[in-house]
Amino acid sequence: DALKYRQVLMDSIGGHMGATSMIVKGRVSRPEDLAMHAKAIADLSKVVVHTFPESTKELKSDTLPVVWSEWAAFEVAAKALTTNAEKLIEVVGKDATDMAAIGAQVGEVGKACGACHDKFRVDDDH
Repeated sequence: DALKYRQVLMDSIGGHMGATSMIVKGRVSRPEDLAMHAKAIADLSKVVVHTFPESTKELKSDTLPVVWSEWAAFEVAAKALTTNAEKLIEVVGKDATDMAAIGAQVGEVGKACGACHDKFRVDDDH
């Protein structure tokens, strides 16, 4: 169940990122939802490291063993996600209609996700 919980949490972050991107790209007109999505991403990011207990180390998943052997680096990568997600909250709070600024910060959140995936996850389609 711990592994499944982690997967659901990560899928939730991805879902909020996807919804945010749809708004920023003008595919849906819901700028009033941006603050909620940004807060959700930031809140979820704060528990990421706690969803990697050693008890899941040997389970079949996309997680690379380097998570546990380089735990400090993993924590730094997870913190980068939180920092960038919190910055997204700030950017949205300044002007929820400034899609250029919001889009740029969404890109930074995406880079934080990708950097962690590149080092700590089996190659995926991020």
